[in-house]
Amino acid sequence: MPQAYRETVHYPPPPGTVPEYDLAFVGTGFPSRVRFFHQMDLAGLNVRLGGLWMDLPEDSPLRDWTSITDDTGDCVDNPEVAGIYRRARTGINFYRREAEAAHEGEGIACGPREIEMAACGLFFARDPRPESDELFPMLPSFTSPGEAGDIIRWAVRHPAVTAELAGKARAAVEGRTFTEHAKQLLRLLSRQPVNM
Repeated sequence: MPQAYRETVHYPPPPGTVPEYDLAFVGTGFPSRVRFFHQMDLAGLNVRLGGLWMDLPEDSPLRDWTSITDDTGDCVDNPEVAGIYRRARTGINFYRREAEAAHEGEGIACGPREIEMAACGLFFARDPRPESDELFPMLPSFTSPGEAGDIIRWAVRHPAVTAELAGKARAAVEGRTFTEHAKQLLRLLSRQPVNM
């Protein structure tokens, strides 16, 4: 089954919600992600980085966008992740390069965060992958930190356009819920002969 979302957790904000963040990203602060965000032009934007970012250098400007208070970092559960997405104007999905380097070739499937951002009605910039390209052709992909920064700045300035694109992304994942996938799996299993 492909990645799914929980409809009781991942849903759009109520109409009239004023976003708190210009950009939100939730994930672990792997070295490749730290380098990527250091290279993006995010000056003047209200950014929220959630997740484990505890290995950031003391002088990293990214620390201002995390909620690191001690060595435990900031574990974020799924309801809180969805809440962060609902309070943001834009999001971004950036796959860690460490995982790609450990395998032959590159990833194909989109990750859970892309599905969750779409279900929450959040416009996001995409790190391209074949499944993501097929599922979200309406959302822009990037090939460099500079390009990603340009996309985010454009999106913040064009809220009506991004709302329309986010609506199309949400429609693209409609039906990709854990409940629907469980029903599909049970239907498939009920058709299989039992061998003893």
